[in-house]
Amino acid sequence: TQSTWADCAAGWGRVSDDPPSSPLVCAACTGGTFSSPDSAARDERCVVCPENTVQLATSASNSSCVCKANFFSPSGAANVACIECPRGGACAGGTAQPLPLPDYFDTSPRGDATEFS
Repeated sequence: TQSTWADCAAGWGRVSDDPPSSPLVCAACTGGTFSSPDSAARDERCVVCPENTVQLATSASNSSCVCKANFFSPSGAANVACIECPRGGACAGGTAQPLPLPDYFDTSPRGDATEFS
């Protein structure tokens, strides 16, 4: 579905030629792409989700890319590349940080759950 709007809503991206020479036509982001509220305000096209993430529809008007299972984002943010879960950790995916497996403890220098032993 496509719509002509003044601005593309979050979760939608521009599919028309660059404004102002043509009307702004927006379509829902699908298939591993996303558009954040910040990019929607600039009428950007949907962009491909970063490495090791999946598209998560958070509402009918918004989508974001979060970590796949067994991966995590050190910042805990969505729409950023995710890295492999550390040895001795369990990563549920999404924006969750790693948790230690039984008999493992957080030994990372900053206590940020990036190393377990």
